[in-house]
Amino acid sequence: MYDLMGYEEYKNYVRELTSKNESKKSYGNRVLVPARRFLLGQTISSEHPIPIPLAGYTIITPPKKEDDGNGSAYEKLGKAKDALSRIAGIVVVPEDVLHMTIADLISESSYERLLMNEQDNLFINAVRVLFERLRKNRVLFPKVEMHIKGLGLFPDCIVAVLMPATEDGYRSLREFRHFVYSESAKLKELGIKGESRYAFHITLAYFESYLDKHSRDGLTNALASINEKYFANPISFVVYKAQLAKFEDMSSFSTSQGGIPLPSFEFSKPTQSKIA
Repeated sequence: MYDLMGYEEYKNYVRELTSKNESKKSYGNRVLVPARRFLLGQTISSEHPIPIPLAGYTIITPPKKEDDGNGSAYEKLGKAKDALSRIAGIVVVPEDVLHMTIADLISESSYERLLMNEQDNLFINAVRVLFERLRKNRVLFPKVEMHIKGLGLFPDCIVAVLMPATEDGYRSLREFRHFVYSESAKLKELGIKGESRYAFHITLAYFESYLDKHSRDGLTNALASINEKYFANPISFVVYKAQLAKFEDMSSFSTSQGGIPLPSFEFSKPTQSKIA
């Protein structure tokens, strides 16, 4: 089962993720572990980290460098990301690849075991068929206005957490995710499924050093300060397109393969809600 939260429960979940006190409760007795997405060391600075190979696929909004509709939001997020870059042991995500994750699909050992090389094209085609089925049946999801509510902690990274501005918007994204995870035999065959409590997010930085309780408390204080300074008022972000993207590591998300665009789905006004 996945996406079990209603809109009000989701709003409370977002508050938990972005609240200083709730972050301390959630992570107060846990060690936030290195994400192992970038190499750091005595001769490798956080300003020039080396990406660690990590291949897979995900469904996202267009990466910042390809997103013409959310420039203002990314400009404001950039200021918060700059503040994060000054925290020791934190590696920020390259500016051009920032995106909102709509649906995680497959990566790491699962990708290497089940897809790498021969199966990639079959997987891409399965997603293409999924999106074409939505278009063919005129199941068109509306564009969704989101509000970036602030920064929160995941176990190995720092994210900007997003809240749909309306319950209809939340329901639309939840239904889209449900369709992705339930209507493709290929994806189900690969064991791809969603989470029961999923927060729409933009990953801004990864932990690449162990954080003890003292460092963790300092981090939550720093995030609270950043939230107060940059997110006193919600930042508007619009979901208008779902894009399949391939990544080889966390510094590069490609929306094409061999010069051919990967499948995408445009959000617009709904005209019919029946899926054949």
